[in-house]
Amino acid sequence: MENRTPLSILKWLMGVPAAQSIYVAAKLGIADALADGPRSCEDLAQSTAMDPGVLYRVLRMLSSIGLFTESAGRCFSLTSMGRYLQSGQAGSVRDLAVFIGESWHLQPWTDLLRTVQTGESAFERWHGMNFFEYLSQNPKSALIFDRAMDTVVSGSASAVAAACDLEGAKIVVDVGGGRGALLALLLRRYPTLRGVLFDLPAVLAGVQQEFESQGLSVRCTAVPGDFLNSVPPGGDVYFLSRILHNWSDEQAIKILNNCRQVMAAGARILVVETLMGPTADFWGSWLDLEMLVNFGSRERRAEEYGQLFQQAGLRMTRSVKADATVSILEAVIAE
Repeated sequence: MENRTPLSILKWLMGVPAAQSIYVAAKLGIADALADGPRSCEDLAQSTAMDPGVLYRVLRMLSSIGLFTESAGRCFSLTSMGRYLQSGQAGSVRDLAVFIGESWHLQPWTDLLRTVQTGESAFERWHGMNFFEYLSQNPKSALIFDRAMDTVVSGSASAVAAACDLEGAKIVVDVGGGRGALLALLLRRYPTLRGVLFDLPAVLAGVQQEFESQGLSVRCTAVPGDFLNSVPPGGDVYFLSRILHNWSDEQAIKILNNCRQVMAAGARILVVETLMGPTADFWGSWLDLEMLVNFGSRERRAEEYGQLFQQAGLRMTRSVKADATVSILEAVIAE
C-alpha cells in the first residue's frame, strides 16, 4: 500500500501557488527564453521587465516541481517537462496554462462552495453574464480561450482523425469548430474531402488566411453562425467536437436537433467528448468541474449521450475510444 502522510494532502492544497507559478512562466515566455540554453534569473528578469528577486522565487518553485533546473549563479534551464511550456513545441500546453491562470477564469473557482450549494455556474454569478457572452465582450480573453482550445483539440486531433472513418464522405461540417485545428487535420488525412468550418463570426476572424497558409483554402469554407439557431446544410458528416459538454441537456438536444434538421439520408453526426466512467478519473473529474464552474453543465456517460440523441430524433450507432481523454460517438437519423 502506498504510504500516505499529511504532505500528500498538502501537495494538492498547494495547487494554486503551483498553477499560478506555471501561469506566470507561460505568460512571460520563460520556456521560450531558455530554448537556447541556461540563463540567469537576472537576465530573464531584465528581458521580461520583472523584479529579479521575486522572479527567482517563482522559478525556484517551478524547479521544485520539475519544470526547470537551477545551477550556480541562479541560472535556470529547461527540463524535458518544462519544454511543454514552449511555443510551437509538439504537445505544448503554454496557451492552456495562460487560460487557466487568467484572473477572469480563476476567480469563479473561489466560489465553488456556492456552486455546490446551488448547482449554478460560478462564472455567470461572478461576472454577471455567461461564459460566451463574456468572451464576446472581451476580445483579448476570447483569443486566449480560442488558443487554449486549439491546444486541447490538437492534443487528441490525430487520435480522433485516426479513429473515425470518413471514407466516402464528400463534405464534413465542423460545428463549433473554433479555429479549425481538427478540420485541417481531417482535410490533410482525406485529400478529396471538403470542409465547412462553422462558428461565431468573431471566432472565425482570420481563419481563412490560416487555411490558405496550409494550402487548404480551396477545400474549406468558413461559415459564420450560431449553432443554437441553425447549422449549414449539405454535410455528409457533422462533427461536434467538445461542444455538447458546455451546454445543458435541453440546449444539447437543440444543437443536435438543428443538425438533424439539415441532415440528408445517410448523413452522420460524430460527437467527440470525454466520457465519464464508473470509477474516478482525474482528467474527467477535473473537466467535469470545469464545466460546472464555467457553464453550469457537466461531462456525461455514453448512455446519457444516447438519451440526448434519442430525444433529438437520432440513434447512436457506435462509441469508439480515440485516446485516453476522448471518445467518438456516432449517430444517425432514427428510423
